[in-house]
Amino acid sequence: MREFAATEMTLPEAEKHLQDILTTHYAEIDWQPALDAVMHAEGDSDAAIAAVEILATNASNQTAQPPPQLITLEEEVSSYLTELKSRNHIFGTGTSQLWQ
Repeated sequence: MREFAATEMTLPEAEKHLQDILTTHYAEIDWQPALDAVMHAEGDSDAAIAAVEILATNASNQTAQPPPQLITLEEEVSSYLTELKSRNHIFGTGTSQLWQ
């Protein structure tokens, strides 16, 4: 993004560059705010770089939320472990053994 902000790279070139680097992990929706910020700077590379830096700082300060499927799975596993423990079919802490 900094290269896009600081050079004469076009939007399609920047998108292709991101796709080449990120391959299957590239999602346009994730990069649209940064691409828009650079485009809105209209040739002012200092403003474009500043906008990208702000977005990068904000992104690095966010804590990732686990996907809902993971939360549901963890709840189900915990429920099963509680049930097994109540039936004396599991001993110890249970969950600590799963994550080691």
